[in-house]
Amino acid sequence: MKNISHLILIIAFTVSSCSNDSGNSDIDISTQLETDSSQLFDLNNDGVLDVFYEFPGDEYYELVDRNFDTRVDESSRFSLDDILVSRRIDSNFDGFLETEIFYELGTANKITVDSDNNQLIDIVFTLEFGEILFAERFSDSQQEISEITKVLFEFGFPSGEPEITTTTLTASEFSELHD
Repeated sequence: MKNISHLILIIAFTVSSCSNDSGNSDIDISTQLETDSSQLFDLNNDGVLDVFYEFPGDEYYELVDRNFDTRVDESSRFSLDDILVSRRIDSNFDGFLETEIFYELGTANKITVDSDNNQLIDIVFTLEFGEILFAERFSDSQQEISEITKVLFEFGFPSGEPEITTTTLTASEFSELHD
């Protein structure tokens, strides 16, 4: 429970202070082409881009190397009207964008986490008006019965005891429900 509380606080901080679609941030920023204006996005003046943009079509991405290791740690997806749609974050700098925050009208309304980097969502935060209401964590027992732990929030902090329920859902089914 201590680990989930720590992750919850990290995510809550990220949401309050505020994609690479594969979830993997193997984009090496040092290989990006630089232009005269790109120096504006070299935050630590090491000659390597730390913030850059991609325009794949009806949206664009802002890609950020937050710890200056030349790998993308944050990928924000915007509409062409500059409205934030979602953000993927590598919160522990392991090279995997495990946390995704979804926005509606500029306010976070859902957060999903793949805490073990297996391409399946196993933690979901449900928000209302940007405030976390509850979080659910799927624990796969590798047998027929798994568990979902639900933690309620009050004023953005966990409140009360976690509710643990058993389920016949598989990890894939839980992930698909929240994808």
